[in-house]
Amino acid sequence: MTPKDFRALLDYHGLSQNGFAKLAKVNERQVRRWADLRRSQHPLPLGAEARIRQALNLYGNGMSSE
Repeated sequence: MTPKDFRALLDYHGLSQNGFAKLAKVNERQVRRWADLRRSQHPLPLGAEARIRQALNLYGNGMSSE
């Protein structure tokens, strides 16, 4: 997953970067790094991708912490 892919997922789910940070229980700065298009040629670390997918799965099932 690249930053561009991550941004597309946020858009698809209607989430802001700050909203996703709260949902995934990660620092807002980390989410900004994941979404930084200046790093678009570099895939996100596998741990980041796993955390993103886990949070979006919970969100999609209506199990968000908000």
